Amino acid sequence: MKSISNKKLNKLAIEFCSAKVEQALKGDFLVDIDDSEVEWDPTFLRFIHEANLGVWKKLGKFEFIVDGDENPIGFVNPLIEKGCEHKKISGKKLLGIIYANPIFTGKRVELVKHVTENNGAMVCDVHVGSDDGKKLRYQVKINPVSEEIISAKPLGELENE
Repeated sequence: MKSISNKKLNKLAIEFCSAKVEQALKGDFLVDIDDSEVEWDPTFLRFIHEANLGVWKKLGKFEFIVDGDENPIGFVNPLIEKGCEHKKISGKKLLGIIYANPIFTGKRVELVKHVTENNGAMVCDVHVGSDDGKKLRYQVKINPVSEEIISAKPLGELENE
């Protein structure tokens, strides 16, 4: 029997996985192979193709805000704004949504005030304690329906109080 090349096996694996993803999940996804190999299995007396497949959801375009060292310190994701509408949400819940984002996790976060825009998005003024003792001011916009952050924009450093 003629063996199949690893390249061809990878292509077949991606096609098979992509078909299963389409059946199981909604949305636009990308399937790729991180690593693969073909090895002889002495128990089954055949070659076995093993591959690490990744399934990625295409989110669309969004903007990262980085500092001078190119570390992410904010972002804007306009896709999250879709489906926004007026919904009452407590300050405690808003703070939980903000704190769950990796940009704010592990930092001292204080919700100073929040207002609702005409489209229902919640705009929050937030003070964030940094590792070096400085306080930074952020404007964080949240979709209260999906409870996701639309944008987190750093507005600068606060004067020591």
